[in-house]
Amino acid sequence: SKMVQLVFAEALTLMTLSLAPFLRTAKLCDVSKRWSMTDLNEDRKREHENPCRSIHTRPFFDILIDAIPCPVYYKDTKGVYIGYNKAFGDQILGPNGCRIIGRSMSEFEKRIPAELLELTLRKDSKPLKTPGRQVYEISMPCADGKIRHFEVHKSTYTDPEGNLAGIIGIMQDISEAKIAQAQLVAYR
Repeated sequence: SKMVQLVFAEALTLMTLSLAPFLRTAKLCDVSKRWSMTDLNEDRKREHENPCRSIHTRPFFDILIDAIPCPVYYKDTKGVYIGYNKAFGDQILGPNGCRIIGRSMSEFEKRIPAELLELTLRKDSKPLKTPGRQVYEISMPCADGKIRHFEVHKSTYTDPEGNLAGIIGIMQDISEAKIAQAQLVAYR
């Protein structure tokens, strides 16, 4: 099984998830990030066959990814969003946010500052050419209208055959640290 390591920056804890079975075979319902009933029924059948697999089901994955307090998203190799967690929906998109599942960031060029769009597209293309991890900082408008600073941790993931399948990103809000850093510099 291919594994993806996610860096949860705040605690600098590595979390390993077996994403390939979830992302490769996902049958997404309309524009929702939730899984179809067919997939859930298949998961229930497998749980009865092997009770130890119950933590590897799609509902478990949804709960796990939603429990992460930082915005998390994942895209395929073409840059098309295939999922995100609750923090991403709440903090980045907002309650009236646009629907992003099945769409790429370039489709939102009128809603995203040009510099941010260009930086994100450039940063997405690097790991797709050279799989691995990258960390960088961005400033972006959020659902509450405030500009926030994020440290973005991106990593590639693979399908069960080992082929590159996409990018997963975790965004840690470092706005307060940036303000404190600026105050410290001003104090000196």
